[in-house]
Order: sequence, then structure tokens, then C-alpha cells
Amino acid sequence: ASQGHGRHVVYDAVSYSAIMDAHRRTHAARVLPQYRLDDVRALAVFDADFLGTWISPVGFTKAWSKNRAAALELGLAPWHIQFESRYSVSGGAADVRVALKPTQLRSTLLALGAQIAKRTGYQGPLPGGSAGGGSEAVEDAAVKLLAARGASLVLCGLDDIDAQVVTNWINHMLRAYGESISMQDVSLQAKGDAAAMTRLIEDMRHGKVGALFIHDVNPAYDHAQSGRFIEWLSKVPLVVSLAQRLDETAKLARYVVPDHHFLESWSDTQPVAGIAGVVQPTIAPLFDTRSAMESFLVWSGT
Repeated sequence: ASQGHGRHVVYDAVSYSAIMDAHRRTHAARVLPQYRLDDVRALAVFDADFLGTWISPVGFTKAWSKNRAAALELGLAPWHIQFESRYSVSGGAADVRVALKPTQLRSTLLALGAQIAKRTGYQGPLPGGSAGGGSEAVEDAAVKLLAARGASLVLCGLDDIDAQVVTNWINHMLRAYGESISMQDVSLQAKGDAAAMTRLIEDMRHGKVGALFIHDVNPAYDHAQSGRFIEWLSKVPLVVSLAQRLDETAKLARYVVPDHHFLESWSDTQPVAGIAGVVQPTIAPLFDTRSAMESFLVWSGT
């Protein structure tokens, strides 16, 4: 690319892109909201193992367990229903677990939205199409979520923008935004843009990428379109990997400039908007490596 035409493309091996894209559609802000489980009284979850692997399981586990422990003393334990296609940590801890086929998750989510809309008098069109009455579990979930309106929440782990739009619509009807969902101190733990990554691969295919620098990712191994990425990487004249080891992507690069391990580096971090931290090295570099930040500074002539 000519000077000034470079761009930064980010992807996550486990994608949360649909959540951010859905909020751009519904809230005009492409962000990953902060989900606050501290004071939630009723929780419905669709294929999101929030206690095991989803977004920030350590933080969610701490908040949810503290919430339940405090409420149990008063005999008011928060209620949790888990709709999922495979057994998870969260499903095992739920008050009610509903096993579904992957193809049933979106329609069940939409049925829940229809039940809540009917009970709240919502008259607008359903954002995901039409839905039936749903199962007994769906109706029970709708009743319990509305009983805790303002302190209830729906989480969805589907990498489907339309399903995430429905989730946002349901949470809006439950008055979760501003309460259990924060759009201010948003999570920065995932920043991937699936559409931008697809555009990059298409640009590689058409010979529009002159140089590609790859840092802290291994798309030849863990990206959903790894086959296409590998195929079209050969059309990029300059490929530089900053991988710490010779992984699947680094093996395809023209140059490998190994980055320090994070325990050997100075850096900074911001997991949540407004909360910053400093990363300090604990050991001297063990091998002949260089910080990626230093490499980029040297190459830019700074």
C-alpha cells in the first residue's frame, strides 16, 4: 500500500463481532457492552457459556456468585435459565437448562422476544421476523424476566447479527440498558471486525495488498476462513510475521521478526474503557527477540 493507505484489521479467534455489529445497528455505536451481573434477578442465556469461556468468565463468575450468595441469605436467589446446544459450565449451574439443536436457538430467542412483547404491549414489528408462542420454558422465562424488569438480562452467544439485534431488542424491553448493560465503560477484551477481515482476504485475492504485517494472531490456523487466507497470502509481495514461535502463519511469511513474550515486555492495557494498566517485564528476554512496538517504531523512522 502507498504511504497513508495502510489500515489496521483486527479479528478474534472466538468472534464477538456480531454483538458489536448489532449494537452499531441498534445503538449507532460498534461496541462490546459491559454486562453487569451483580444485581441481576433473572437471567436468560442463549448458547453463551458466561461462567466458562464467554467474553470475561472470571469477572462474570465473581459477580454472579457474589450476587447469588448475597441473595441466598435473604431467600431471593436470582433465577437463571440456559438455552444451549451443548453442555456447558453455565448450563450445569443453571436453575433450568433447555437443550436445543443449534438450528432452534434463534427461533427460540425470537419466541422469547414475542412473548415479552405481547406482555408489555409492544406494537412494533419483530426485528427478526415472525415467531410462534414458544415452549412452556420460554413462557416461564418471559414471566420471570418481566417480573424482574429493570434487573433482568438476556445474554446471547450466537455469532449472528440478526440474533444479536433481537437480543438487544429484548433487553431494551426489559429496561436492561443503563442498568445491567453499560454502554459507557464498554469492554475492550474483543475488538474483532469479521467484515473487515473478509475485506482484507478479498483484497489479498485481487492483489490490492502490498505488505501485510501479522501480530499476535495466527489466521492460517484459527480463522474461520483460514483456507482462503492461506490461498491468497501468496499474492501479497511482503508478508512479515511478528510471532514468538514458528506457527502456521509464520511459516508462510517472507520474514519473521519475533516479538518478546509479554513477561519480557513493557506495555499497557485497557481491558475496559476507563481502566488502564501498565505491563511490566519480570524477566530479561531469553532469546534474540524485539518488542513489536519497538519494531514498528524503528520501521516508521521514529
